[in-house]
Amino acid sequence: MPLLNKEEMLLSEYCYKCGGCTSICPVSSSGFKPHKFIAEVSLDINSGNEVWRCLTCKECMEVCPQGVNIPEVVRERRVKNLNVPVAHKGIFQSLFRLSADNAPLIDRSSWLAESAKEGKYSNEGDTLFFIGCLPVWDLYFKDDLGFDGKEIFDSALILFNKLGIEPMVIKDELCCGHDARWAGDEETFNQLKELNEEKFKKLGIKEIVTICPECAKTLKQDYNLEGIEVKHLTELLSKNDLGFKHLNKPMTYHDSCRMGRYLRLFDEPRSVLSKMGDLSEMPRTKEYALCCGVSSWVSCDPFSKKIRYDRLDEAENTAKGGYLVTPCQKCQIHFKCAINEGTKDYNLEIIDLVSLARKMLE
Repeated sequence: MPLLNKEEMLLSEYCYKCGGCTSICPVSSSGFKPHKFIAEVSLDINSGNEVWRCLTCKECMEVCPQGVNIPEVVRERRVKNLNVPVAHKGIFQSLFRLSADNAPLIDRSSWLAESAKEGKYSNEGDTLFFIGCLPVWDLYFKDDLGFDGKEIFDSALILFNKLGIEPMVIKDELCCGHDARWAGDEETFNQLKELNEEKFKKLGIKEIVTICPECAKTLKQDYNLEGIEVKHLTELLSKNDLGFKHLNKPMTYHDSCRMGRYLRLFDEPRSVLSKMGDLSEMPRTKEYALCCGVSSWVSCDPFSKKIRYDRLDEAENTAKGGYLVTPCQKCQIHFKCAINEGTKDYNLEIIDLVSLARKMLE
């Protein structure tokens, strides 16, 4: 029985085997060679655990002359090989499966009440603020890494309010399913997708705004949300002047993979940051920005850690004594984790884009 599905066959047959993808792949030194992987797929050879080396960062597609969607082929192959080399003992994958049983990952009612200190939200309306997994990351990373999801949430609400929006928040919101999908767990993803689509339709949602690039990518590109527009908050902020104060510190911006190469939101976050001060760019930026090194809580190994340190080195050399700004809460967690290990000393603060925007409001 053939290992390939129709999509894999179509994509792999376009490949020239030129090796451009491997030359730019952040994990090619780990043994994962994208062009070799695609060659094996085209020959119907099972590449086994190599599919878990790929970061699905999509940088390979920026140089592929044929536009072969290697991350999608990797994702399809993961469905066939669920022997996942997970990080954090697989706890997040377990939580996503619980969420697919329509069981919220955490008591959001109390979390929301504690988090909305200055910002205001509503229990109804047609503009939904999709929170994502902020409460979960708060639970697991606040004490060890100083990750503050409540502050990020309140900052986002304040920015919404400054835009004249009091967004709706769902107290029993479920996970979007991003991590389950990219870990090959199609069953869990499809369950979450169906539950969320039904809930959005029942609530009469017309617009979904999120601060998580992974949620934005999943809801926009992987769901069937006819009549519902999905946006990242920076798309709204970039079109408005909220009167930000001037930042007297250097800052640089990290393009997360889902925000940049998947959603193509390169200019919007930079437009927001440029209203606060001078933005210095790292050597690898926009389409060619280096990934933070971990995707969907899959395989946190020495190769991924080296990528994180390489990126932090770039940021330090670009904005020493200032801010490394990221739109992705997971990137923030991964960078803080690397710094927390103490292998290298960095004079740099990792900050979420919405937190900095709130901080710089007049």
